[in-house]
Amino acid sequence: MKKTVLAVAVAAGAALCVHAQTASGRENFQLTQALNEVRRVASQIDVLQNNQDDLALKLHKAESAAKEVEELRGEIAALRNDLESLRRELNAMHGKIVDDLAKKIARMQPAAAPTPPKTPKKTTYSGNVTEYTIASGDTLSLIASAFETTVQTLKDINDLKTDNIRVGQKIKVPVK
Repeated sequence: MKKTVLAVAVAAGAALCVHAQTASGRENFQLTQALNEVRRVASQIDVLQNNQDDLALKLHKAESAAKEVEELRGEIAALRNDLESLRRELNAMHGKIVDDLAKKIARMQPAAAPTPPKTPKKTTYSGNVTEYTIASGDTLSLIASAFETTVQTLKDINDLKTDNIRVGQKIKVPVK
């Protein structure tokens, strides 16, 4: 197309030049203006053709890149499948190894009699006690210090499992 536009512009220019030799001054000016307009349009067409060629090249590169991206996506999907397959295989092997080791350990250890579960000892306090009402700011530690005993003794006497106490709660404390 580029060559066709240039050929038309050259032919038009040649025709105008031939006509200009036989034309008057005014016609000569108009022919020169027309020739300049043809050259300007031919130049613009040339720029547009170059832009079109550039865009065609960019489009080709983009299409090639898109094709590569699709190929890479396919490869990634295949690798993910392979990875998942390897994970399943690894988990199966891990389970088998653990089972085999457990069996070997069981064969190596002599059979032991099962031990009964431990029951916590409950200590009973056999001394004299008095009742104390918990006030704001009291803690078992402060109360134990005030009555010259231990937190554990207070917990044992009152069957407390934690150190938590409430204002207004009544507890037994040892008296000396």
